[in-house]
Amino acid sequence: MTYEETIKKAKEFINVNDIIRIYYGEKNFNNKTIHIRAIIDEEQVVFCWYGKYKQRWFYAVEHLYFFALRLESDNLIKTKRKDT
Repeated sequence: MTYEETIKKAKEFINVNDIIRIYYGEKNFNNKTIHIRAIIDEEQVVFCWYGKYKQRWFYAVEHLYFFALRLESDNLIKTKRKDT
């Protein structure tokens, strides 16, 4: 799969206000549930996750290719919002 095809697939998968689970395997401490907050210039994705140990929200900005690689390796799972 070419770079352009990979990026296109990631663009279709990720939308603002989505909740996505990054899952590397059972009991892996890198697993996290992220909330997509913004997409800047169709390339940069702003997302946040809640840190259980520090008990606060962490924000990060990553290139869309970060998500495209994880999507290719089946590490991204879309989840639904819980109604409050």
